[in-house]
Amino acid sequence: MNLKISALQFIREVKSGNISAEDFIAQTMEQIQNVDGTLHAFLSLNDNAVDQARAIDKKIKSGEKIGMP
Repeated sequence: MNLKISALQFIREVKSGNISAEDFIAQTMEQIQNVDGTLHAFLSLNDNAVDQARAIDKKIKSGEKIGMP
């Protein structure tokens, strides 16, 4: 999965079902953990991000509107 997409492209891809918000966020968090020991670029991470992404995927699957139009 390409993690190097814009926020707007991410929203479009998730809404269209091309990618799962949960998978994207999980992979992003994994990448951060892999490089932040060297970069020290993040002060904190949202420990609930994957759960929140899972909830977004669930809303999309049920037809509920989310985020931007």
